[in-house]
Amino acid sequence: MPFPVTTQGSQQTQPPQKHYGITSPISLAAPKETDCLLTQKLVETLKPFGVFEEEEELQRRILILGKLNNLVKEWIREISESKNLPQSVIENVGGKIFTFGSYRLGVHTKGADIDALCVAPRHVDRSDFFTSFYDKLKLQEEVKDLRAVEEAFVPVIKLCFDGIEIDILFARLALQTIPEDLDLRDDSLLKNLDIRCIRSLNGCRVTDEILHLVPNIDNFRLTLRAIKLWAKRHNIYSNILGFLGGVSWAMLVARTCQLYPNAIASTLVHKFFLVFSKCSYNQKLHIFCPDFYLLTMRVLFLSTSLKLHTDQDKGDGNLKYILTGDGAGSLFVIDENTGDIHAAKKLDREEKSLYVLRAKAIDRKTGRQVEPESEFIIKIHDINDNEPKFTKDLYTASVPEMSGVGTSVIQVTATDADDANYGNSAKVVYSILQGQPYFSVDPESGIIKTALPDMSRENREQYQVVIQAKDMGGQMGGLSGTTTVNITLTDVNNNPPRFPQSTYQFHSPESVPLGTPLGRIKANDPDVGENAEVEYSIAEGDGADMFDVITDKDTQEGIITVKQNLDFENKMLYTLKVDASNTHPDPRFLHLGPFKDTAVVKISVEDIDEPPVFSKVFYLIEVDEDVKEGSIIGQVTAYDPDAVNNLIKYSVDRHTDMDRIFSIHSENGSIFTLKPLDRESTPWHNITVIATEINNSKQSSHIPVFIRILDINDHAPELAMYYETFVCENAKPGQLIQTVSVMDKDDPPRGHKFFFEPVPEFPLNPNFTIVDNKDNTAGIMTRKDGYSRNKMSTYLLPILIFDNDYPIQSSTGTLTIRVCACDNQGNMQSCNAEALVLSAGLSTGALIAILLCVIILLVLVVLFAALKRQRKKEPLIISKDDVRDNIVTYNDEGGGEEDTQAFDIGTLRNPEAREDSKLRRDVMPETIFQIRRTVPLWENIDVQDFIHRRLKENDSDPSAPPYDSLATYAYEGNDSIADSLSSLESLTADCNQDYDYLSDWGPRFKKLADMYGGDDSDRD
Repeated sequence: MPFPVTTQGSQQTQPPQKHYGITSPISLAAPKETDCLLTQKLVETLKPFGVFEEEEELQRRILILGKLNNLVKEWIREISESKNLPQSVIENVGGKIFTFGSYRLGVHTKGADIDALCVAPRHVDRSDFFTSFYDKLKLQEEVKDLRAVEEAFVPVIKLCFDGIEIDILFARLALQTIPEDLDLRDDSLLKNLDIRCIRSLNGCRVTDEILHLVPNIDNFRLTLRAIKLWAKRHNIYSNILGFLGGVSWAMLVARTCQLYPNAIASTLVHKFFLVFSKCSYNQKLHIFCPDFYLLTMRVLFLSTSLKLHTDQDKGDGNLKYILTGDGAGSLFVIDENTGDIHAAKKLDREEKSLYVLRAKAIDRKTGRQVEPESEFIIKIHDINDNEPKFTKDLYTASVPEMSGVGTSVIQVTATDADDANYGNSAKVVYSILQGQPYFSVDPESGIIKTALPDMSRENREQYQVVIQAKDMGGQMGGLSGTTTVNITLTDVNNNPPRFPQSTYQFHSPESVPLGTPLGRIKANDPDVGENAEVEYSIAEGDGADMFDVITDKDTQEGIITVKQNLDFENKMLYTLKVDASNTHPDPRFLHLGPFKDTAVVKISVEDIDEPPVFSKVFYLIEVDEDVKEGSIIGQVTAYDPDAVNNLIKYSVDRHTDMDRIFSIHSENGSIFTLKPLDRESTPWHNITVIATEINNSKQSSHIPVFIRILDINDHAPELAMYYETFVCENAKPGQLIQTVSVMDKDDPPRGHKFFFEPVPEFPLNPNFTIVDNKDNTAGIMTRKDGYSRNKMSTYLLPILIFDNDYPIQSSTGTLTIRVCACDNQGNMQSCNAEALVLSAGLSTGALIAILLCVIILLVLVVLFAALKRQRKKEPLIISKDDVRDNIVTYNDEGGGEEDTQAFDIGTLRNPEAREDSKLRRDVMPETIFQIRRTVPLWENIDVQDFIHRRLKENDSDPSAPPYDSLATYAYEGNDSIADSLSSLESLTADCNQDYDYLSDWGPRFKKLADMYGGDDSDRD
């Protein structure tokens, strides 16, 4: 195959403008014809050694890499689907195979392997690469010799794909997708990557950077092929053996190409050996190449003295030398006759290393310069007069125990003030004076490293290391300085916990409460801090469900506690296996064995006399409130858990039943009532029942019993409040004057439902209407047009209220309705009848006069009452006979009162003061009837109708005495303008009463007017 030989003839007249490397090129010369011929000969010379690959083989490698690239993309899509990524992401997720090494540089030989890198997005893990991708490769027919080296410094999968060996690395980037034009040289891609991914990316980044920094890639490749062949033939192509590796040779060739950017391969090979011969390398193969400087000034090195001289000086003393500049006259003194320059003081290069001076020679006679002024530099020559000094007198460092040999501990640094560019005065070499054989120090970098493997903190924790820094490259005669480094071995978790004994024995009474600690066990761990933290757990045993183990974080002990109730009669001995394990194991030391230990714990249960045990933790009993006294409402049961099974007696804790409402049967635990129950007063009763062993009264148990009283409909509904109701005189029919609501002490399960009706005695009230609102309220509506305070100031409206529960309860509520004067808007203004007689136009003075009159009248009434009390009253009853016999002697009422055995004076009094249960005493009733309370009197019923109703009630009531009908309506109400008609209270008046107004009442009261309206002589 032809190989390109780049001549870059166009560059002979115009050198390249681009600058490569950190320094300018040495030569920009274009290749000559002889260089091209030599390059062609170089190609022919390399062919027999197999450094070139045929075109067919090259295309085969490209095809195989294409298949591998498609396989990677297919695998990444499958991983994305398994992790439920959106379909839009899966379609563009990408993935790519990159190459590096000799194949990427284009210098691979026949049969050489391919170094490849699999780049995946962020949701693909390294574990996926070594599992699912490895399995996918295993299914390919072309793949042979497949093996994974996951624990390598750079993890790799090795395989032979269709006869070509391929090493595949893996790197996961922090990207959602991998684009096809991805440039791995972008430094931002390294963010948030782990060290293994960075190492895997390093090969591709280096090779791409080398190709990017060479002026001509073809010339670079041909030169590198020749240099690699030469190095391999001389057995120096191996970094494992301490020589340069492939990348190092490539970098040297690339640097040569930068220094000679227009040269072709034959010239570059020649220049490579030229540059390489001027480079030196030390033990660590650091490359030092000389820099090229163009000096444009004279530099003088001053040791003791310096002489200035001009050709115009004939030695006759006519010339004068003058020195000016840095330090002239102070540090440097010139002999004005001879031009000799002397140092007047000791010079210190560390203070100032360069002095710029100017000298001139003048004619003493004319004062003119014989030559132009000259400028020169005096550079102070350095001597080794400064010892190395460390930046710190004392260093403190730490390193984990069990670290491998060569683990870096700390870097110490010493500086030397001498000139580092002159000799070895400032070349510092580090050595260790104290601390061997445990530690070593790198002589150049000052990095202290471990020198012994597996150093144990438990054996020794503190080390003191003394480091010496010596200049002159460590040679004899060099100056030195020392520093001390205190190194502490930090703890790692390399010791498992260990129980000091294999078996532990504990005892526990069977009555111990849950959570009670029975004992402590401890596994010792020589580590410290979190590495010594131990967690205890029950591994197995017949008591795994009965006991628990808790870790005490402060003492690192395991506390055995009771998890379930113990029973000696059920099981007397339990055996547990308790594990003690580290909470923070270190994977690096798992090969030393399991980081846990096991101990056997035996727990003996001790028998005790236990109190009785109830069958429940509490009892709930529901009972109706109308249950009869002595009824059994529930039962509690308890038993003795001991083997003897003692008899038990029951009792009620009277501190919880102070009223002694309940009692219990001492033998069978039946609870019964002693008193009636009332849900409205006490809906719940919470009592405590005590179960006590008969043979041992100290063994007793308590159990709460909650008794819920169920409601029975035993209360009648009542008006919820006393209503202040009024009706306007100008009210219209159908006007709402009041809405009343009801309360009921009962609590029916379906809620309250009340009904409102007029009382049966007066189903149709002429003044007001009761309207049931169907929402447990009733509205009071007016029934007539207009009301008069003068005729009737107050109305009493009875309302029958009943509920819908069983049995139905009802009551009658009376609503007092006052008649008031209102304005046109219905706002109440006055409800007093006296207000009618007042003139609407009274002045303020008239009102004050009326008020004074009222006050004077009240004072007179009080004085009159006081005088009346001071009078000595004559006894009304003279004999000791029954009061009714004395009443007969007055003969005020008629023949009816002569029935002294049946006469009851209470009948003539206010009905509200009567006793309810008075029966007739003149006859013995065959059946005792319940005295019926009569409906209260109201004034809005017609008087004649009222009298007829009362007569009918008395005629039909067998318990009413046969009194004169006048006794029935002796009371006329508090609001009547007439006084009492009874003659029994006439003696209380201090003066005669005037009954003339009875004549104005009409023919119905004519008889009363004739009886009481006569002259005083008639009454006597």
